[in-house]
Amino acid sequence: MRLWHVPTGRQFASVSGDPKKVECVTFAPDGQSLVSGGASGVTRLWTFPAH
Repeated sequence: MRLWHVPTGRQFASVSGDPKKVECVTFAPDGQSLVSGGASGVTRLWTFPAH
């Protein structure tokens, strides 16, 4: 997955979410973490530093 800072158009992270295919992503309201889920049944929690 590639994550972009929309106001600047710059990529701020690139992470591997699922060995097959990431199918869904949801962000926490504070924008500091997200959860991804994929075709293999893997669910991951990601946290990011404040911008």
